[in-house]
Amino acid sequence: MQPSLRSPFVAQRLAVALLLGGIALLVVEVRFEHHVVLADKTQAWVPLIYGAAMLALGALALPLWRRGGRQAMAWGFAFGVPLGVVGFFFHAKGDPASAVADLFRIVLRSPGDIVTDGGGPPILAPLAWFGLGLLGVVVCMPVYAHERARGAGTADRADTARAAAHDEPIGDDTHE
Repeated sequence: MQPSLRSPFVAQRLAVALLLGGIALLVVEVRFEHHVVLADKTQAWVPLIYGAAMLALGALALPLWRRGGRQAMAWGFAFGVPLGVVGFFFHAKGDPASAVADLFRIVLRSPGDIVTDGGGPPILAPLAWFGLGLLGVVVCMPVYAHERARGAGTADRADTARAAAHDEPIGDDTHE
């Protein structure tokens, strides 16, 4: 049977591949933006290492999606959530409330009237890891039988009916 985007497993893998593309772009951006601090601060390497590890994990996990790849990607994405929060704390120089208040004071000014001092890292930038991680965790959630489209192939119907009766995830032992 030919894989189709109607298959939740194909759609999940495509969404993960797109998120990995976002991570690749973010790694390039972080490498560019951190070019000065990489020599001085060890923590500046953390997002680069995480991003590279996620790309490597994706290369291994996508082909093994139904044999643990989905779960591995979910855990990898889950690590991005606290990474983004900790990075936000570092970018806010330990005072996130004050940093966000400063940010809102700037944003609420009239266009052209904004004066920035350029004296620090972009406060909200690390939250990109938080967002990508959260999206990745949601995309990697198991597909449940009662939510599956009615157009499943005949090979999947028995598995779908069995899984629906027990409200358990499907797809770990079926074919696309």
